[in-house]
Amino acid sequence: MYAGPTNVLINDFTSSVPNPASLDHNLYFATVVAASSLWNWQSKSITGYTNYQAASGQDANSPFADPQFDNIATLPPNLDVVSTYPAVNAGTNLGVNIVGVFDFGGNPRVNGSGQINIGAYEQ
Repeated sequence: MYAGPTNVLINDFTSSVPNPASLDHNLYFATVVAASSLWNWQSKSITGYTNYQAASGQDANSPFADPQFDNIATLPPNLDVVSTYPAVNAGTNLGVNIVGVFDFGGNPRVNGSGQINIGAYEQ
């Protein structure tokens, strides 16, 4: 998930209990460092990724890293990822009914070893 110019990654102003969602195996990125990222979780404003994780109990397996897209400057942008992509094979394979058969590029969604990338593209 990309924060955009506001650097707010999650904006959940509900105070519902239990948690409105279970979040994990995501990839977060902002133009600021993780410690300066902004989060709104259940009516609380939180600064910093590790503080958000501690307060929410969410995203234990979610990296905060540059997604390293191949070339976002082209039109349309090339959202394939480079081999050093931090989320290659870091996703959770929840089965074909959840993750689908093909990625957005038409490639098999799950690789031959049963692994899946975080994001919309498999390598």
